[in-house]
Amino acid sequence: MGISPFHAAFQSIAPLQNSMAQGQLLRAHSIMQHALALPCPRVELFNHAHAIVRDLRPKLHDIADELTFPADLLNVELTARRLDLAHARRDYRMRRVLIDELHRSINQLSGNHHQKAEPERELIGSMWADATKLLARMNLTRHALREAQAFIHHEIFSKTKAAESLAASPEFSEMYSHSPGNWLERFKVALHHAHSDAASHTFLAGLFGGLLFANVQAFVDSHGASPWVFGLGAMTGIAAHKLKNGFVESEGSDAKSAKRDTSFAKDTASFVAARASDTLLWGAGTTFLTTAVSSAGQTIIAEKGRLAASMYSHAVEWLWQKMPPLLTDSLHSSASLGNVTAAQIIDVLGHGLYYTAMTAAGVHFASSLLFHRSRERIKSTAPLAIVPAILLGANIGMSIMGTEDLESRMGRGVMAVGEGLAVFLMTGVVSLARKKSLEKSLQSTASSIAQADHSYLVASAILSGLTSAMGGYMQKDARPEDISQLALLSMAITYSMWPIAIFVSGVARRNIDIGRGITESWEDSIGKPIHQRFAEAAVGGAAAFWTPYLFNRTLRVPTIDIPAAVARTAVGWDSNLGFLLYGLISFLSANPTATMMFPEVGGQDWQYQGLLEALREKDRSKLVDFLHKATRRLPVFHPFYPHSLKDRLYPLLAIQRIVSPPSFPLKPETFTLALLHQIIQGANGYNLRSDEMDFFLRTTHDLAHDPKSFDLAQSLVQLLHLARDSAPHRHRIEIFFKDHPEIDDLLAIDPKLFPPPTETRRRQRRREVRKRLHLPEETYVARVHEHRWLFREK
Repeated sequence: MGISPFHAAFQSIAPLQNSMAQGQLLRAHSIMQHALALPCPRVELFNHAHAIVRDLRPKLHDIADELTFPADLLNVELTARRLDLAHARRDYRMRRVLIDELHRSINQLSGNHHQKAEPERELIGSMWADATKLLARMNLTRHALREAQAFIHHEIFSKTKAAESLAASPEFSEMYSHSPGNWLERFKVALHHAHSDAASHTFLAGLFGGLLFANVQAFVDSHGASPWVFGLGAMTGIAAHKLKNGFVESEGSDAKSAKRDTSFAKDTASFVAARASDTLLWGAGTTFLTTAVSSAGQTIIAEKGRLAASMYSHAVEWLWQKMPPLLTDSLHSSASLGNVTAAQIIDVLGHGLYYTAMTAAGVHFASSLLFHRSRERIKSTAPLAIVPAILLGANIGMSIMGTEDLESRMGRGVMAVGEGLAVFLMTGVVSLARKKSLEKSLQSTASSIAQADHSYLVASAILSGLTSAMGGYMQKDARPEDISQLALLSMAITYSMWPIAIFVSGVARRNIDIGRGITESWEDSIGKPIHQRFAEAAVGGAAAFWTPYLFNRTLRVPTIDIPAAVARTAVGWDSNLGFLLYGLISFLSANPTATMMFPEVGGQDWQYQGLLEALREKDRSKLVDFLHKATRRLPVFHPFYPHSLKDRLYPLLAIQRIVSPPSFPLKPETFTLALLHQIIQGANGYNLRSDEMDFFLRTTHDLAHDPKSFDLAQSLVQLLHLARDSAPHRHRIEIFFKDHPEIDDLLAIDPKLFPPPTETRRRQRRREVRKRLHLPEETYVARVHEHRWLFREK
């Protein structure tokens, strides 16, 4: 599109009594100009501006008829801008809708204002010619030719200078001389524009192709269908589906030659690589499922299920019979000797110190686990308990397995502590991303590690001894050689640890805070009958399980944990090499990917202490770092979204997030945002002071004016609208929006869609906040397309 005719039409109008309508049109135009100025234009900004014009247009005949002309001009330009953006991000389904919408809006403009004076007709002709050239530049020849013919042969507008210029332009001559071209040329263009309108269409095409190939193989081969043949069929079905769409799109059906924006070699390589990925995903997934339902797979599941049940049934016996001797050993018998030598006294004292230290580590672990309020008091002693915790974990492992391999198991404890430090890095307790030099980064790292709560490291050392031995107990039999059976065995072993993770790291460590859920529901139901209060408390306790932590621990096993678990199972679960491989892969991929998919900020206090500290210290860098990490999440099915290949593979090396956060769009993490809503409301014991809230509002304002932080700022401003009824901060939020009325338009937010929650119970308010802040799937897909085609591939 050329220079907007809107200003010329708008400025020609004398000031009206209804300045509100004029202001609304200028507002829509300003939003459009803002969207065009962004490095990556946002479709919702254009949609927001278009919605303002669309809602205002029917009223103009009654309140300001003079404004119908600039409104119709702006409507055509906004539709053309949206079409240009849909074409650039290869949203073919939306493009088809907008082509028709552009045609209707042009007809409305020319039909409603054909009796205007010559200057206005020239503006209409200029807009019509620009829209026609836009369609031609998109290689949408049929649609461009339709508009050109209607324009040039129009009874009135054919006499405009724009029509004469268009008729004499090279684009018009090329449109008229256009012929479809041969099949090879059409194939080149279709390959470049191969696509699928929706993920469901791709899935159905793959399923149909896979079933077709599998049935053909089963018909000609008595051994039945191979999962990899199913994967090959799925790939063929997806390829045919995408190519068919490329052929029937305007570019493919009108192709005269391979256009300048196509590269046959590049397109072929990209298409083949993507289809090879399809084969791998479908083949591997089908192989795994086939193994799971086969007799061998069912045997593995049944045997490991019985073994896990047996293991847990003997857990109490282990604790009762072997833990007391483990902690006391021969101390009493040695001390009861009548005549002892100096060496015996040293031995007794050494044993006493050894087992006393392990006992202290166990007590520290149990206290931090079960007595939440004691954590701050024992926090300072945690560093002293790390080494005894390693020893205790090793002794627990030897007790379970009946072995004498203390040094080997201590090695696993040391690696567990190292892995715990890595978790500090990934959860933001230790942050490197914002430091400018290596020296400052190292100083920050050392300082952050020293100040962190080391109780987590004590727990890691003890639990590593337990889970390593449990995995070894589950893996008593010979390991299968078949990779799919090995994957199934790995998943069975990993899921056998799931109850421990849920109870110890979940319930006991308050990532799943049943007590808070019960207390909240009991307090929120004051005034209700006693039986209803008990029912509410029970529901509140059960609802505590609906947390990112539970999703993380449940969904990560069959997805991102599989590679690490297979590597560990292949070399031996209860071995140092197995533990090292598992920890390394988890450090690079599984753990950072899991914490990106489900940031577990809402469970423990230390997980969002960074937020509170940043607000108290007025540290903008720390606050923004926390908000970026905690309030944005990676979708579970990230590799299946239309990212570039590099971005699709990001979870394989997600550890890079520490120093280089991803540039591709992420979804809002609504659990963390709901927690932040509670903090602003003062509804969970953390009341922000006035200066802290002012600092948060200033930071939000700065983010709203930073194009790179559009997604984050949009979620935060939506959250502030939801918190407008905050008792402690209502006045400050009102002043914020009064002083900065442009904020909503900068972020394409309609305040009417974000009224404060009406629910009185905190649990229900959190749920309503999460629902309001949920990003629609189509909007997220559009953002992915925008990032890929307009930002990364410029």
